[in-house]
Amino acid sequence: MKKNIFLIVLSFLLRTSIFSFQHDHSLWGKTLDVFVKDQGKTTIVDYRSLKENSFLFEEYLEDLSGVTQDEFNGWEKEEQLAFLINAYNAFTVKLIIDNYPLKSIKDLGGLFSNPWKKKFFTLFGEKTYLDHIEHDLIRKKFKEPRIHAAVNCASISCPKLSKRAYVAKNLEEQLEEAMKEFMQDENRNHLLKDKLYLSSIFKWYGRDFGEKEKEIKDFLWPYFNFKEEEKSLYNRARIKYLPYNWSLND
Repeated sequence: MKKNIFLIVLSFLLRTSIFSFQHDHSLWGKTLDVFVKDQGKTTIVDYRSLKENSFLFEEYLEDLSGVTQDEFNGWEKEEQLAFLINAYNAFTVKLIIDNYPLKSIKDLGGLFSNPWKKKFFTLFGEKTYLDHIEHDLIRKKFKEPRIHAAVNCASISCPKLSKRAYVAKNLEEQLEEAMKEFMQDENRNHLLKDKLYLSSIFKWYGRDFGEKEKEIKDFLWPYFNFKEEEKSLYNRARIKYLPYNWSLND
């Protein structure tokens, strides 16, 4: 850990003082590499250590907030989407460490509000909130269902928070990998007899994957690790949605 933190400090000191957004998202990538622990199909986040060593992370958040709308509009589509996925995940982590320790992100909501509506960061020159990134900027503009396996809500039932930053040049490969890992995690999605048990994400955002149940199944089939002879059972199976565990992924 000490060696990794030393490398982070060195990287920070070597950065240019002239702001130009780096599309390799290296600051975020280094943060993820140090503070996210891979456990196979899941990851956990060491929020406590990150809260105590957040200088590089805070610098990355400043870089995100420093991007103007005009600058963003001039980027390639893949650069825009990678930026927004990373921004959603990074600002979610920021929300957690600012309030850590806590048991669940949902503890941050009030009687008439929820944590995804809290305006606590700046993006494109305006104070905004997580739902704006996910629903208004990503889902409406990109029509990319696989982002649901890439954005992370800091909870056990969420898809894993990747140890790698999303980058434009590898975005297609990364989204495919994220989707496969999510679908092949039997704690989140599995086939049992005549029932197809899916994450509640597919109940909340089912239309992103298809208007009808068959369309959703057709979209998801390639991401499971099922044998071809199981496809008939898969097609007949009724979809059931699993309870969502909102406990913090720490």
